[in-house]
Parts: sequence; structure tokens; C-alpha cells
Amino acid sequence: MSDWRQLTPAEVLDQHVVLTAGQSAYVLGLVHTRGKDKGQPDRRAALELMRNGTLPLVDPRQPVTRWTVSSNAVRRYLNETAA
Repeated sequence: MSDWRQLTPAEVLDQHVVLTAGQSAYVLGLVHTRGKDKGQPDRRAALELMRNGTLPLVDPRQPVTRWTVSSNAVRRYLNETAA
């Protein structure tokens, strides 16, 4: 499969059952606003949503570097924030 950054956020959401922090940031539109990474997905912002329970983890026993969330949880979050 090609790099997920080549896909639209909707395609990433449709093609993946679980999302990494980077993929979640991309789908949610969380981007760096300053510095050399300006415009790139902000993985740390997505990790903060996972850490505070806004996006429930698939397996909380995993180390932070392997945290994932279900695409359905991301869809629910998008629906709640859009309302």
C-alpha cells in the first residue's frame, strides 16, 4: 500500500481499521503551526487526545510509541465536534 500521506483524510479513515497518532492527526487536521514541520500532522496533539481519553486507545497497555485508536472512535469524535 502507498504512503498514507498520499491519500485524503477520508480515504485514510476508510482504509484503516486502526489509526496511529500520525494518521489520527492527519485525519483530524491537527497540524504544526510553526517551525520546520509547519503544515505537517501534529502527532503530539493526537497523543494528547489519546492520553486524556478523548480518543480511547485500542490497547492501553502498549507503550506510547505504539498507541492506536479505532477509526470508529475518530469518526465519533469528528461527529461530536462538528455538531
